[in-house]
Amino acid sequence: MSVAIRLLHAAFAVALLGWLIAAYVEKRGELDKVREAAISERLETLRLQGEIERGKALREGLKRDDPYVVEYLARDRLQYTAPGEIAVPNASRGPAPQAPGPGLARDPLDTPR
Repeated sequence: MSVAIRLLHAAFAVALLGWLIAAYVEKRGELDKVREAAISERLETLRLQGEIERGKALREGLKRDDPYVVEYLARDRLQYTAPGEIAVPNASRGPAPQAPGPGLARDPLDTPR
């Protein structure tokens, strides 16, 4: 074979290899994006499952007329805190006022079933 044909084959092989590497890098980037989206969706699913479980626990407490659950829901809705309590602000309503209110600081989800 002549040198020109060998150089042509080598140039073609280098170009093909470069194209394959570029395609690999592009697919790898797409795969990373899909993995990030999957992780994000999984975290959101876990968060929503936690909210569902919390809602079920509150519903069961209301069915049992658990005074801690009733107090918890009323204080949450009215944004009341007991003296010395630190209120966690609700993002949708803004910071909760530090108004004194009656009641216990017990978490209603800690009640025995």
